[in-house]
Amino acid sequence: MLKPSEKQFTKTVENIGTFTFRFPTLQDEIRADNIAAGLLGENKQPAIVAANTATMIGALSVAIVDKPKDFNLNEIYSYEELEAVYKAFIDTVYSFRSQSAFAKPTGIEKEGAVGG
Repeated sequence: MLKPSEKQFTKTVENIGTFTFRFPTLQDEIRADNIAAGLLGENKQPAIVAANTATMIGALSVAIVDKPKDFNLNEIYSYEELEAVYKAFIDTVYSFRSQSAFAKPTGIEKEGAVGG
């Protein structure tokens, strides 16, 4: 079990700023998934970019504890910016708990996949 002092971590994302994230609980993972599903609405076969974007926004909505004052998940216009913040979060989560639902790859970057 994580100690209270280990339940959060801070990462600096180049050209964006410093973020404090919380390690996700199992309930956090469900909340993040529900946010992602809500963003996709009735779209049962979203494009990969749409699914990835919803997944990243869902996870970050739950995980961000502190962020740069000008960073707003509702006002991101660059996929690369969103992905950079998500990567800073997920790399640490994945190194801690590789079985986390948050640790699922957002794309087709699986071992043995074409281009992966």
